[in-house]
Amino acid sequence: MNMFGGNNYNGPFFGGSNGFFMYPFLPNQQDNDESKMAHDSYQVYVNGDYVGDKLSIAQGDGGWRAIESYLQSRDFRGYQLTRDGNRIYVDVQNEEEAEAIRNHLAVYTQIR
Repeated sequence: MNMFGGNNYNGPFFGGSNGFFMYPFLPNQQDNDESKMAHDSYQVYVNGDYVGDKLSIAQGDGGWRAIESYLQSRDFRGYQLTRDGNRIYVDVQNEEEAEAIRNHLAVYTQIR
């Protein structure tokens, strides 16, 4: 019986007699901060040229400092690294070294 006294079936949305109601589009209630993994992303530039994005997906991977560690491990020394928000700037005086760093970081940002 619906709220107007009749037994007409008006569907579950309009007071119908069918007690079954589906919720097909409810958000996932388990999707909270504890189950999410934060991913930091940094845009990497060498002498103003964008070379790729550095993703930090694991805790302890060095974050944006991993760029500096990588360059040091490749024996690059003639650069200055600065960060501004989610951008990492690598400034290099020597253009040959800048090109080598640009190439290394382009590969590094694609595989990491």
